[in-house]
Amino acid sequence: MELSMMLDYAGDPRRAADGAAALEAAGLDAPWVAEAWDFDSPTIMGYLAARLSGRKRDAAAAVPDEFCELMTLCGPEGYVRERIEAFREAGVTMLNVTPVGPEPARLIETVKNWL
Repeated sequence: MELSMMLDYAGDPRRAADGAAALEAAGLDAPWVAEAWDFDSPTIMGYLAARLSGRKRDAAAAVPDEFCELMTLCGPEGYVRERIEAFREAGVTMLNVTPVGPEPARLIETVKNWL
């Protein structure tokens, strides 16, 4: 019997790959990610495949900096507010967020106030 697990890849894909490598070393046979909106799953899977096989340069090339910048709300307050406004201008009506840190409720409240 093999063991598989859905990986959380929200946020920094490098951190997701480090976690996947540790799980693989512990015996995980099949890491997978849910397909989400048709474009991010292949990107992260390409990164994970290259990273887990030891090809770090290929892994880094599989996830362009622009992808990380466009898909996250990380950084100083001014930058995050600019990204929220860009999402609004693009017609986004709901942001799916995963707060990272010791106080997720505070982060949600802060971002909600910016909306």
